[in-house]
Amino acid sequence: MSLMTAIENFRSNRKVEQEKINAGQTTAPARSGLVKMLGIPFALAFVFMLNAIEPASAEVDVNLSVITNVINAFVGLISPITNLVIAIVPLWFVIMILGFVMGLLGAILALIKSGMKF
Repeated sequence: MSLMTAIENFRSNRKVEQEKINAGQTTAPARSGLVKMLGIPFALAFVFMLNAIEPASAEVDVNLSVITNVINAFVGLISPITNLVIAIVPLWFVIMILGFVMGLLGAILALIKSGMKF
């Protein structure tokens, strides 16, 4: 079988598969004109209705001292964590470079050692 025949067989099989897929799909029914016409006004009416709902009590006093302490503690941790990352990342790079060089030298020595065997 030549390459062109194989390509044609592949294309025809793909067309058959695509036609099978397309045969199983149906289109959605079209929306009626009334739904198209009244969809946006109903949505706007719903938004205005939600806007008309008033909160249960306008005079609510929220004590934020607890969450303020948590936020201040978290902000206090950011500086030491940043310093730790700044100190560790260069060491990671040095270790990666050393590991690469050691692995490269080990591979070179293994090639030389296997080349010396007769």
